[in-house]
Amino acid sequence: MSGSGSRCSPNQPTALAAAAGCTLEDNVAQVRAAGNLEDRPLIVLTSPKQFDYDDPAQTKEASVFFEIWVHQLQPQLAHLSTRGRQVVVPDASFGIPYEEPEAVVRAVREVVTEVRAARH
Repeated sequence: MSGSGSRCSPNQPTALAAAAGCTLEDNVAQVRAAGNLEDRPLIVLTSPKQFDYDDPAQTKEASVFFEIWVHQLQPQLAHLSTRGRQVVVPDASFGIPYEEPEAVVRAVREVVTEVRAARH
């Protein structure tokens, strides 16, 4: 399961990448390590709210990245498993575990229930 996904992405705005301590090498390593989760249950929690900066240029860059993040990268994470799915958490921004812990608990319970059901 992923919160809002990986902290690093190759298309990430430079300001976000710098804040997260990301490098291109970090991103490549994460993508390679992800592999295929086969039929393991997976829920990718996604925030529908984009981050805004005081600088309009950074906000514009963040907006472009946000569209890629929500509509391309997060769904790609969900597709790492044949049983993966993306769940948008409407009231959350970038701190889903802190802002909407109930969503995280629900997702964990769903995954645990699916794993237990598959064993029987």
